[in-house]
Amino acid sequence: MKDTEVTTGLESHKMTVFVEHEDGTYGPAESGSYMVKNFIDNFAEKQKHFHESAYKDLAAGKISPVGYHMRLREIAPADLAVRAIMPVGKVKKILDPKGFASLTIGEAARIADVLGIPLADLFQLAPPGMMIAHQPTPNQWVVRSVAIAPIPGPHSSKPASTTEQK
Repeated sequence: MKDTEVTTGLESHKMTVFVEHEDGTYGPAESGSYMVKNFIDNFAEKQKHFHESAYKDLAAGKISPVGYHMRLREIAPADLAVRAIMPVGKVKKILDPKGFASLTIGEAARIADVLGIPLADLFQLAPPGMMIAHQPTPNQWVVRSVAIAPIPGPHSSKPASTTEQK
């Protein structure tokens, strides 16, 4: 690597690399992380946009809840099919909201297990920035689902809210 190829002046994640100088000698040069400077700070914003985009497609009826969770986890239909022991054609069919209606409870349970989500999350979804908490009830077969708003920051005057879904 030539010394002109080393990114300098970056403060985060300093490292020393050995480079060829213009006079033909080799020696150390201090470099910072180009990736950290240009991409990592933006990663959270990109993830937020990615989640919001997937949620909009779900709300608009362009994708099913299975498609939504697959997109967030970047799982291909063939991969889900193998893990959930289903034909690839069936997985592709249930990515569409109309095809989602043909999903059996057994198939949904296997898909939820592969996606690492509770089965109920295939049938209910909180908007981005919110989460659904599942609270037990005295009846072991009934769970109360509550959408919980994010905790407001120190500069926010908005109180956190909860809404119960039945």
